[in-house]
Amino acid sequence: WDRAGTAFAWGHGGGGRLGLGRSEHRRSPMRIDALDGEVVCNISCGASFTVFATATRTLEVASATPPASRQVAAALWACGGNRYGQLGVGSNDF
Repeated sequence: WDRAGTAFAWGHGGGGRLGLGRSEHRRSPMRIDALDGEVVCNISCGASFTVFATATRTLEVASATPPASRQVAAALWACGGNRYGQLGVGSNDF
């Protein structure tokens, strides 16, 4: 992802693992349109799936010296294969 929190993906796209809405392979980075308006703060990839954490809010950390702010994951987004329930959606449907 870039400094603005925009997510990009490329590589083997089988099973929708790149989050681009199709299963085609990509040789160069493509912006993930499904995450428009979200600020991606972390990404984790498995063999056939990807999980994105988005931060759309900032919390003030009062206990820090000096006080600081921190982005907190507001949502998790997952795409790709789900044969073993790895997407965390409550089933193993594809």
